[in-house]
Amino acid sequence: KELTIAMKLYTLISALLLLIPMVLGRICLKDVSVQYLKRGTTRVSRTAKCYYTCIFASHTRIVDSSYTAQTCELASKTELRSECCDGYAKNSRGECLPVCEGGCINGTCNAPNQCGCAEGYQLRGNRCLPVCDVECVLGVCTSPGQCTCLPGYTKQTDTECTPVCETPCENGRCIAPNTCECDHGFE
Repeated sequence: KELTIAMKLYTLISALLLLIPMVLGRICLKDVSVQYLKRGTTRVSRTAKCYYTCIFASHTRIVDSSYTAQTCELASKTELRSECCDGYAKNSRGECLPVCEGGCINGTCNAPNQCGCAEGYQLRGNRCLPVCDVECVLGVCTSPGQCTCLPGYTKQTDTECTPVCETPCENGRCIAPNTCECDHGFE
């Protein structure tokens, strides 16, 4: 009785191990057409008329002969095979992993075309973009909490950029790259 319970438990565990990946949607059973060489034998029969002469007389005799011949032909059969489901592809170890178009830069592909972002990044569309807690003024958030100034601007603080004028602005201030605005009363 203990052996029967152990066998049932083994069968149940084996079935679960087979089904768990299928339940997770990574492995699908698909009908695949497989070609193979089908070998066999066939019986070949022939009937022929034989003409012969014996003691000045011509005779005709019908002769039956048969033999077994080897045959082979290209045939196909359908087999049920486990393959990666749509949206998954095999890696070098043969595991079915989700595929995200364009990859998941700064994150991981959790399901087909669904990225999960690393800490400090936020999902926008299907891309993980860095998050800066304070808006980057005249700059771009290039990594978590890091602003990079636009061309023609220099960093004033961690989150603020100011324009650069190659020629200093006399009696005025630099309002855009190489663009001065004069103080009131000056031209």
